[in-house]
Amino acid sequence: MGEARTQLGWLEANLFIHPLFENDAHAPRCRAVLESVLAGAAEGWVDWITLHELSYVLPRVLPGRFTRRQDVCDYLLGYLTCETVFADDKDTMIDTLCLWAKATARFGDVRLAVLAERRKMAVCTVNASDVASVPNTYPG
Repeated sequence: MGEARTQLGWLEANLFIHPLFENDAHAPRCRAVLESVLAGAAEGWVDWITLHELSYVLPRVLPGRFTRRQDVCDYLLGYLTCETVFADDKDTMIDTLCLWAKATARFGDVRLAVLAERRKMAVCTVNASDVASVPNTYPG
C-alpha cells in the first residue's frame, strides 16, 4: 500500500514564479514543493485565474526565458499534465493554453473561443478576430 500524498490545496501563481529566480528567498522551498508534485508525493489544484495570471506575468518578469507564448505554455504544461495536478475541466484548460500559445488573442478570449467550440455556442464580441474560430453574435 502506497503512502498518502500531501494535499497542498490550491497552487497559487507565486509558487510557479519564485523557483525561476536563483537569488529569491522563496525559490528553494517553492522548487521543493513543485518537485514533490512532479514526483507524485504531493497534489494540488490549479485554477483558471492562476493560469491566466501566469500567462501574462511570466513574460514580464522573465522576458529572456519566456520570449514566446509557447515558452510559457511548455513550462505550465509540465505541471498541468501531471496526474497530481487537478483543475476544473482540465482538458479545456490544457487546450486553451495550447491554443493561446499559437494565437495573438488574449488568454480570456481564447478561453471563450474554446468553450464556445466545445459547447457549440457563439461568442458575442466587438473583436471578432479574437474568436475567429467560432460564430460571433455581436449585433451589427
